[in-house]
Amino acid sequence: MMFVAIADGHYGALLLLILPIIIALPGLIAVRTSELLITDRRVIIKVGWLQRRTLEMFISKIESVAVHQPLFGRMFGYGTVVIRGTGGSAEPFSKIAAPIEFRNAIQRVQGASESRR
Repeated sequence: MMFVAIADGHYGALLLLILPIIIALPGLIAVRTSELLITDRRVIIKVGWLQRRTLEMFISKIESVAVHQPLFGRMFGYGTVVIRGTGGSAEPFSKIAAPIEFRNAIQRVQGASESRR
């Protein structure tokens, strides 16, 4: 069908097939190449494929974790996570897969580490 559209000169139909893929591809790559790790002592976030951005923060130094999910983020399971450390330093990470589950996991580890004290 795609070859028929090209042969008949209907490039608009081909564009309608390819354009959504081109628009979604950068976001999909960002979500798939994100690495999120929570240990009992640290949170480690690595985002990016060609340009890598990394954050390592001790659990005890995290004051808050905010999540921002636009409409499409809620539909497709991604969002921005903002980790605020002591001293007011905020580290935003966009296009994180399952951001609410990530925030909940940090809060569980923080609760467990506080109960051990």
